[in-house]
Amino acid sequence: MVAVENLGSERPSAPRRIKQVLEAAETCFRLHGFHSTSMAQIAATAKMSVGHIYRYFPCKDGIISAIVERDVAAAMADFDAVEDDAAGVFPAFFRHWRAKIERMSERGCSILWLEIMSEATRNPRTARVMADFRASVAERLYALVQAGAPGRWTAEEAAEKVELLMLLTDAVAFKAISEPHYNAQRTADNFVGYARCIFEQD
Repeated sequence: MVAVENLGSERPSAPRRIKQVLEAAETCFRLHGFHSTSMAQIAATAKMSVGHIYRYFPCKDGIISAIVERDVAAAMADFDAVEDDAAGVFPAFFRHWRAKIERMSERGCSILWLEIMSEATRNPRTARVMADFRASVAERLYALVQAGAPGRWTAEEAAEKVELLMLLTDAVAFKAISEPHYNAQRTADNFVGYARCIFEQD
C-alpha cells in the first residue's frame, strides 16, 4: 500500500499536488529511466495514492509534458530578467546563461534532460512537446540577440548564432554525465567564452 502524506485537516491545492507529483517523477526518471518507472513508483515517491496521480496525469507522457512546460516557464522568466536588466542584453544574458549551465551541470538534471530527449526520439507526443519547447526558446533568444545588436547581423546570421548556442547548451548535459572528472565551474567559464565568441562580445 502506498503511504499517503498526512496533511492533517488541510486540503492541499492542485498546484501543490502537481508539484509533488512532478518532483517525485523526476526522481524516479533519474533513477530508473522513463520506461522502467511505473505510476506506482511515482505514487510511492510522492507519498500519494496512484488514484490521486491519475486525477492530474492520465499517463506518464502527460507528466513529461508538464515537466517541459514548467521548464519553458522558467526559461521565459530568465528572458524577462535579461530584458529588464540595466546592465544590457549581452552582459545580462551571459550571466543568466552561466547560471543555467551550472544548473544543468548537476548530474541529476543532466540525466533527466537526456532521458526526455531520448524519449522524444521514440514518442511522437514527446517529440512535439520538445519541438515546441525549442521553438519557443529559439524565438525568444533570437529577439534578444537582435535587440542586443540591432542591425549587426542579418536574420539568417542571427538565427545561426542562436542555433549554435542551443547546441552548446545541449552539450552541457552530455559532458556532465560522460566525463569522469567533470568540472562545472570550468565548463561554465569555457562555454560563456564560446558564447562571447559567437556574439563577438569582449
